[in-house]
Amino acid sequence: MARPQTSPSTSHEELGRGAARRRATDPTMSNRRRFTKGHTSTIATRPSRLGWRRAIVAVTAVSMLVSAATIAVAPSPALTGGSPAKPRCATFGLVIWLDTASNGAAGSIYYKLHLTNLSRHPCTVGGYPGVTAVDLAGRQIGRAATRETIHKATVVTLAPGATATAALRIVDAGNFSASTCNEVTAAGLRVHPPGQAASKLVPFPFMTCSRTGVADLAVRALS
Repeated sequence: MARPQTSPSTSHEELGRGAARRRATDPTMSNRRRFTKGHTSTIATRPSRLGWRRAIVAVTAVSMLVSAATIAVAPSPALTGGSPAKPRCATFGLVIWLDTASNGAAGSIYYKLHLTNLSRHPCTVGGYPGVTAVDLAGRQIGRAATRETIHKATVVTLAPGATATAALRIVDAGNFSASTCNEVTAAGLRVHPPGQAASKLVPFPFMTCSRTGVADLAVRALS
């Protein structure tokens, strides 16, 4: 029995319609290699915008996670307890004066040497002030005051207007021989606050020894 013959044109048309139907139902066909009789061709497609957006969102999320981890492990600054240390009292912020109400004992006279804070901020003093007798020109006379270590030296905090006090002992120059002492009249005292190179003069005339071998001045620690 003879088979019915189909024309080549009819066969190609049916194939074309079948391929069109497959492309319509299968979107991936746009990226597939299509074969035609005698040659092949590839249809290129643009990258999906949705895919790019998803990639950008993913990269951003990773960056945020890395940043958060870095902040979490970063060391925080050390915290120190207590209030900051107050500065030493500078000479220019102090009034240095002598209370002339004295107490005598065994050939010596004790006076109260005061350091008053007239600055606008609290400050500290501690230890022994430096004390020497001076003449009218401010030159040192005799030996500088020695230290009487009866009381332990401590740091004293002075609020504005507050005062620290040290006991000053002046030995009667008449207790020494003339050759040993060479007695003269001092015009006052030069006082260096503890730890300060600058000094102030305190007018106070008294008899003292000009020989450096005689210890006729002594001072105690501030309190």
